[in-house]
Amino acid sequence: MKGLQENGIIANAKHFPGHGDTETDSHYALPVIKHAEKRIWDIDLYPYQTLFRENLMSVMVAHLNVPSLDNGANIPTSLSKPVVTDLLQNRMNFQGLIFT
Repeated sequence: MKGLQENGIIANAKHFPGHGDTETDSHYALPVIKHAEKRIWDIDLYPYQTLFRENLMSVMVAHLNVPSLDNGANIPTSLSKPVVTDLLQNRMNFQGLIFT
């Protein structure tokens, strides 16, 4: 990230809030992440918190359904106000470019 950004390239972290623990390909269906919010904070959001402290310039939001972060029926995180606005921007204070 630092090497890219120090050379004028916008670094991008994806797939927020964490796409590693899915059984479904998000190109074909909406994966559901069933973890509790505390586990998501402790494991999935940890790398993002570290990158944000180092001034990461952009984030890509995943197409996931995460009921512990947004309890709306089948709402993908990429379109979720509780995830993009409330969590990413407000709680985590990310001020960079967001891809959804």
